[in-house]
Order: sequence, then C-alpha cells, then structure tokens
Amino acid sequence: MRRLTAVVPAEEQRAVAELIRGLGDIQVTLAAAPDAVDLERVDVLWVHALRGLVPGLLPWLEAGGRLLATLDAAWLPAELGIEPIPPEDLTSHKSASGLPACLGLAAFGSHPLFEHLDQGTCTWAPTANEARRGVAYTGNRPKDGAVVAVASSGAELDPDRAVAWEYRVGQGGILCIGAFVHPGATDQRFAPQLRILLQNAIAGQAIPHEERPSPSRVWPPPGHSVQHNVTTALPPTPSVHGAWGASSSPLAIEAGVDTDAPWTLGGRRGFLVGREQHGLQEAWMHPFRVFRDAGLRVDGAAVTSTKIRLAPEQVERAATTSRGLVIERWSTALEVPALFWSINGPEAASLTATWTTDLRRMWPYPAGACGDLLLTRDPDGRRAMVQAVGDPFRVMFIVDHGALESRTLEGPAVGFTVRAAGHCRLVALAGADEADWVRTVQMLDRRGVPGMMSQRVQHARQLASYATGITTPEPRLDEAFEWAKVRMDECLAGTPGIGRSLVAGYGASGLGRDDGRPGAAWYFGGDACRTAMAQLAVGDRDGPRDVLKFLSLTQDVRGAVASECTTSGRAWYDGMDSTLHYLLLAARFAAWTGELDLLARHWVAIRRAYRFCCESITDNGTGEPGELSLGPCWIPALEELEALADALGYPEVAEEMRNRIPRARGASDCSPDGWAGLEDWVSGRFDAGLARWFERAAFVRSGANQAIAAAQAALPAIAGLWGVRPDAVNQAVAIQPWLPPGWEGMAIERLRVGRSVLDVRLRRRFGQVVARVERTHGPRIHVEFRLRGVAAPSSVLVDDVELGGARAGFEADGHHVLIWRD
Repeated sequence: MRRLTAVVPAEEQRAVAELIRGLGDIQVTLAAAPDAVDLERVDVLWVHALRGLVPGLLPWLEAGGRLLATLDAAWLPAELGIEPIPPEDLTSHKSASGLPACLGLAAFGSHPLFEHLDQGTCTWAPTANEARRGVAYTGNRPKDGAVVAVASSGAELDPDRAVAWEYRVGQGGILCIGAFVHPGATDQRFAPQLRILLQNAIAGQAIPHEERPSPSRVWPPPGHSVQHNVTTALPPTPSVHGAWGASSSPLAIEAGVDTDAPWTLGGRRGFLVGREQHGLQEAWMHPFRVFRDAGLRVDGAAVTSTKIRLAPEQVERAATTSRGLVIERWSTALEVPALFWSINGPEAASLTATWTTDLRRMWPYPAGACGDLLLTRDPDGRRAMVQAVGDPFRVMFIVDHGALESRTLEGPAVGFTVRAAGHCRLVALAGADEADWVRTVQMLDRRGVPGMMSQRVQHARQLASYATGITTPEPRLDEAFEWAKVRMDECLAGTPGIGRSLVAGYGASGLGRDDGRPGAAWYFGGDACRTAMAQLAVGDRDGPRDVLKFLSLTQDVRGAVASECTTSGRAWYDGMDSTLHYLLLAARFAAWTGELDLLARHWVAIRRAYRFCCESITDNGTGEPGELSLGPCWIPALEELEALADALGYPEVAEEMRNRIPRARGASDCSPDGWAGLEDWVSGRFDAGLARWFERAAFVRSGANQAIAAAQAALPAIAGLWGVRPDAVNQAVAIQPWLPPGWEGMAIERLRVGRSVLDVRLRRRFGQVVARVERTHGPRIHVEFRLRGVAAPSSVLVDDVELGGARAGFEADGHHVLIWRD
C-alpha cells in the first residue's frame, strides 16, 4: 500500500478528498500546512496550492520520496535550490467570459502522467469570475527540469507555456503541475480526467523515481538549427536498383493538363500531394512531413507538365522539354513508410531535382517542435539521413544514378539537390523508431523497389476484383464507383503508437500559411464512421474493423468517442456526432458482416458510448446547448443496436433501448442518411437521387481525395439504386432496386452480406423485368426482393413458381430467376 499525505488548504480539503477517494491501493492523510507532515510515514507527498517547505524534504526525496507539487506548490523546486530559474506566478487574476471552454495539458508523446489519457487532456472548464490560479514557464523553460506538458485548449496548443515539468532527485523525484488542477471547480465536467491524471501521479508512475519503468517522452527545446553528424556512419540499406514502368491499371485517368488541379496518392504510412502542372508538392510519412517545395529542372529550366496520368498505385506526368520528353513517376509503399520518385529523360539531359525536408510534425505541434535536426551523409553523395534530436523518427534518402547535395536552412530544415544525367531514382525510407526502421529496410531488401510497386498493383487489383462492383449504362458511374473504393482505401492510415483508422482526406499544408495541416489527413471520428459504413456496403471490411478498434481504444473516460485525433496523437472530444456515428457503425458492422465475435470484444466500449449518449442527449434530441438535433443518428442507432445487444446476449440492454426509441422518435423524425446523399432515395425521389449521384461521381474522379466524397459516390449505388438492407446476423438481406427509365439493365457483383456473396442482374425484357440472383460463395441466405418506383406488378415468378404480390422471398442457394409481369 502506498502512503499519501496531501497538504491542501483547508477550504479545498473536502473537494480533494472527494476527488482522490478510491484512487487505488493508497492510504490517505490530509494536512493543512507543510510543517504538519511527518515524512517518515509518507511514500508520496502531494502539496497543492500552498507555498512553504516541508522539513527534511530534500533528504527524503534523495532517499526515494515522490513529490507532486500543484499550482502554487510548483515553486518548490526553486525554493529547494534544485531549479535556478523559477516559474512565473499567474495567481492574481480571475477568469472572464470569452475564455476557452476547456483548458488542460498536452504531452509531447507517451508519458506515464497521461496513461489512459492519450497524449493530453482537458482538466478544467473555467467559468466567469472563477479564480484562475497557478504558475507556469512562459517563453522560457526550467533549466534543470524536463518539460512534461504545455498548456492546451481542446485542439490548440500553447507550446510557449510549460505547465508541467519534472526532476529526478536522487532515488526519488518531483512532478510539478502548475496550472489547471482545480478539484473544487464550479464546472465539474472534466473531473474524471483530472482524477485519472492525479491517479497516474499518486498511485502510478508519473513522478520520476529510480525504478520508473514506463517510457517518458518530454518536450525537447524548440529546434532552430541543423547539426551535421560526422561521427556516426549511416546504417546499411539494400539496393534501390530496378525501374518500374507505366501503370497498366484500366482505372487510370489520363488527360492533357489544362489546369493546375491537385492530385494525391496515399498508402498506409504516408501520402503524396501534388499539382498537375508542377508535380510533387509535399510528402508525409505519418506524422512527419519529409518533402516540401519539390521541383525539377531540365538543363536549368523549370518543367511544366503536358500530360498527367493518375492510377491507383502511382502518379505519372510527362513534360516536353528542349531535350525531349521527360517522364516523372511517384508512388508510396503500401504498408511501410517509403516513397519513390523516378525521373526519365533523354540521356543528354541535365536533371536537377530539389526538395526541402523539415520534419514538420503534424499539427497542432509547431514547426521545430521536435528540436534541432541532425543530418548524416555518406561521403559518396548517395545517401543522407535526417533526424530530429527530440524524436526517434528518421528518414533516409537514397539516390540511384545521381549525386545528392545538401544545405542547411532556417526553420530548421535541410535543402536537398540531386543532379543526374538522363535519368535517376530517389527512394525515401523512414521509421518511427528503430524497430519500425528495421521493418522498412527488411521490406525493401525482400521485395526491392519493383516488388514494392508490384505489391501496390496487386492490392489495387484485389480491391477491384474482391470488393463489390456495379455495371450500369453509365460508364461514368461505374468508373466513379471503382475510384470511390480506391479513395476510401487510400484513406486507411496508421501511425505507430497512435493507431490505424480512416483519415478524412489529403491535401497540401496551410491556407496562405504553413500550419502543418495537410488537407484533413488526420482521424475524424464521425467522418471515419461514415466512410467505414460506405466501405461495408462495397464489401471492404478492413477499414471498418480498424475504425472500430481505433475509436474504441481512444474513447475518453466518459465514454465519448474522439471527434478528431491527429496522427501526432492529439485527440479531443467535441460534441456528440462522433459517438453517435460510432454506435451506428457498430450496428451496421453487425448487419453487413455478422462478425459478432469482433463486436463482443468491443462491447465494453460500445456500451460505454451508449451510456454517455444516454446521459448527454436531452429529451428534445439535442446534446450540449446550441448543438444541432442528434435524433437523426440517435434513433437508428437505438433501433439497430437493439438487435446487436440481443445477438450478443444482453437482453436487458436491448429492452432498455427499445424503451428509449419512442421518446427519441417523438423528439426528431429526420432522416439519418442526408450525409450520404441517400435522403432522396429514402423518400422516393429517385430521379433527384440519381442526379445527385452523378454530381458526386464527377468529383471523386478528380485527383483530389476526400473520404466522405468517396463514400457519397459509393453508398448511393448500394443503398440507393439497389436498395440493399443487410441482416447478416440472421443470414438475410433485402434488395429493393430502382431501374431508371431508359436503362435496359444493370448489375451488381460480389454483394457481400455475412459470409455469403451474391451477383444480381436486372433487365427489362418484353414488358417484363427479370432479375437473376446467383449465390457465388458462402452459405445460403434468405433474400427479400422487390422493385421500387414501378406500378405494382400483377405477379412475380421465382424459378417458375408464381407468387402473389410484388415481393419475392426465397432462400438463395444457387442460381435463381425472378420475373415481374406487368
């Protein structure tokens, strides 16, 4: 049992006692003054909002004692003589209206203070005229202490204000949290987060000591310069010889360049952003930018594209120069952080490729957040590695058929130039840490550059042939559907130590300024769920599985699902949208896949999210004041989760959900499908739904990548045009297609419901409508089939058996023919 003595002002002792009750295996003693503490009976000392030394404190620390100093007590290291630079006093003023809705602490990475709190948390919601007390380092840093956290407000950081810092003292240590620790705060909404923060300090490993086992990342000093490493040789890397050619994908978009439209290409660990005329702009390997301001000159003249070709696995541009045709190709590896840049021109052409590497960490971290850069080069000018002093991430550039030059830039940054004659190739390899780096190098060694490109080609072919496909009389819709599958799949991205989920989309950084936001290339909870639901409909289940896992693991202590989480690890929880769509995704995942074992593993998180919604959503269907109606998601979530709860063996939860549905429906009767462009299909406005689908299809065929736009180009085909409603838990599916006037027929292939796969073809013939349904894989499945948007037929035949009414129900166990007679 750990013995805690908390030295707390008398007026706050009740609030402190309530907050730390039941924190673990600890014995608590409260004291009102430092001189009342008997350190011989103390393992952990917490001094809160008081100045003054405890007698014998320094020897006690050196012998292994642990001190938590919060608010005014954060002066203690200076008063003990441990820290020569004292913090600033921020005690005197009160908070006023207009302050952020929440204030808290942001870590630089994994630290035991933030266990179960991602990489930071809000701990205080200030109210008007509430005293804002505390101390911090503003514009400077402790000289001998390590900065654990800076101030934050939701998504935003204040990197110049250190609010938590720590010291090793002999066998013990001190953790100071100078701000935002208010056990008696008027608004208690962040009390659960504050409680966990204190638990990590008091009962966990957050306070430095001799045997602290957990990794403890701290904020490095801001970077300003590039250091040249001349003492350490670069690690060995495999050969990067071997060219790759033009894409053979039938899905490629090839066009002359009339505008400078953007293009993107994503892999699991990174992505490229460019423009049609000017080529590559940026490259990111989550969560760092490794390329910016890329360019190519031939014989000293800038190159402008004349033709661009976008394929699922690479981007190619052609340019006509005075020397002849120059072709550039760019791609990323599928699963590891590696990218490739190939330049091929006339043998006599002088090629100069340039780019800048600044290792900008994904927002909200500022430029230079990881400290100074370290540059290591091979003497022969073939390889160079860039690392940041404060982070284990590293990137190596390897040149084939060219010479690599470098120069240091402000920022800090490194400017690179490759000079070659006729042709050259550049490979960039990265690793988030040593183990990740080794995996990347081993992949290159095993496959080589052509093999890694082939892996992307094979993945694209598998996505095209395994996932659902459609055939219509409109090739634009069919092609857009295939591109939508590719775009959604490209948005599945992972960062070691953070997780893997769907990002919202890719783009270049900044809108008029470099703010470290490349498009929307981070994890949005609601967008990820909506995109994952579209992936389920097209038979792609990898993304939805990862989204469910990621959002389950990043839930906050209340059960709320992250509204946003950057690839650098900063998460926040604004509003209810993400939590509701997480519940809806869980239900839709069951309906499409029937994988109850996976949902059972996430049931604790699903149930916590459900409880959070029950406590937060009012009877009129809204959440926090000013929030839009939540009924459109809450109602279907309740309706569909009820069946899931029953299937998983929780009848009491299912009954509770059933009882909530009428009240929620009375508060809101809006359709939940507006985000997907399905509202017209649901309400029977089929022509309008088709027109909207054409609009979405045109956008997704461009070079831009937005996950929701891709979802809105895919889901209307399955849930709108074909009207598919899956029920994999009960091994059933409803198919209710609308055959547009003027279309002679249409087809859907590889429709996946549970473990069953169906092909369906629909066509008009001699005044009749004929459907052919074939089960091509998996167990038999019950099909309910009816036509929408047509006058009621006189009868329907299923395998030559006439049925009354317009609806046909049958067990799909092979090949079946349905005929509707006028």
